[in-house]
Amino acid sequence: MPRGSYTAPVATERTELTDADKAALRAQSEFVGTVNATWEGDVRVNHISDPVPSQFGKGDRYLYLLGDDDRNAIRTWGGRTFAQEGSPLKVALSKGDRVRIRAIVQKQEEYKGEKQTTLVKPVILAVS
Repeated sequence: MPRGSYTAPVATERTELTDADKAALRAQSEFVGTVNATWEGDVRVNHISDPVPSQFGKGDRYLYLLGDDDRNAIRTWGGRTFAQEGSPLKVALSKGDRVRIRAIVQKQEEYKGEKQTTLVKPVILAVS
């Protein structure tokens, strides 16, 4: 290539979701389980927040945004590790992990058109 000439790199096509597409996906979400009852299901870790200081001074907490195969929005708070049923070992989750969990449904609410279920006391039953 002669000096001073420039060839732009080939752009790859990226699919961006429009606000309308995002709203349509959020609208598909449904509540899971029943408030104050135990719920069990397979979920994928979609996002883990940055550490948030605990109000009790016992270390950082993280907000875990989960989703099931039906695109239902599920949230839970936890530390860096979770208890695993039948084992003294703890499980550290990462974005993209698929796990089977059991937890208590704390509340069900709608946020920006998306139905979200908040779980408490999650226990890992299996890691996929």
